[in-house]
Amino acid sequence: MTETLIISNKVNHLIDPQLSIWGWEVPVYLFLGGLAAGALVVSSLVILFGKEEQYKNATGRLIFWGLLFLSVGMGALFLDLEYKVHVWRFYTAFELKSPMSWGSWILMIFYPVSFLLMIATSKTSFSQLRARLGVFDGEGVFAKATQWCELKKNTLAKVGVVTGASLGGYTGVLLSANSARPFWNSSILGVLFLVSGLSTLIAFHLLFVRNHEEHRVFARIDMGLIVFELALLGFWVLGFLNGSEISQRAGHAIMGGNYTELFWIFVVGLGLLTPLVMEWLEERGRKIPVVLTSLLILCGGLALRILMVYAGQETGWITY
Repeated sequence: MTETLIISNKVNHLIDPQLSIWGWEVPVYLFLGGLAAGALVVSSLVILFGKEEQYKNATGRLIFWGLLFLSVGMGALFLDLEYKVHVWRFYTAFELKSPMSWGSWILMIFYPVSFLLMIATSKTSFSQLRARLGVFDGEGVFAKATQWCELKKNTLAKVGVVTGASLGGYTGVLLSANSARPFWNSSILGVLFLVSGLSTLIAFHLLFVRNHEEHRVFARIDMGLIVFELALLGFWVLGFLNGSEISQRAGHAIMGGNYTELFWIFVVGLGLLTPLVMEWLEERGRKIPVVLTSLLILCGGLALRILMVYAGQETGWITY
């Protein structure tokens, strides 16, 4: 039997005995970023499918919420930065192989695309406000800019789908690219975070839907997204079970370890399976409180990101 003795002179409470650099700010940003990404993707698809008049709340107003979500999320991310005055350095270079560099520029693109799409859909989404302001119609600068946005609306929507999907997926890619943390080192995370962001956004949207047909359509879409998310989580867990010893040790965090209850009860049970059953029962004519269903999905989406950030930091290739 061979014994290995590791001697280290490191004295850093942020690294030993486990990585603890990211706090609550990061999961909050990941959650709100997912909602913002979902808002841009969903609203853009509604425009491209020609449903803008039918689903007025799912275009401009949803984009407005997306901008608000991302701005609050960026505020949380700013609080997490160690050297806050150096935040501008993210935009002095572009590193092709760096997910964080990609994310910085995607965030920068998100704002103008969302803003232009919000103007393009203002006639249906903000008709009263637009009439009061009176600057979006006529011959002025704002009127001409509005006309251009309306003319290019479908093109902007196509860019919106790509931008929103990139934002939703990059947060998972950012974690999965960190091969030093086996809990994160999975190619599934990018798709998982995107699907989760879409599902939580639709759950949020359903809180404000009053049209029965619109509610039925979006609830069905959400059911499909939840099933897809459950399948992705299943493949993710199987990856731990069938992986190397290090992967199995990392997976122990949610299969008997400190985060077992958080994952199986709050993420899978209350955050996905319970809302799925509730939406299925509602589809069959049962009276189900929409607020409860939506809140469970939203809390489950936040719990997933809390789990990912904290459990991932506790795993590594070396056990001290």
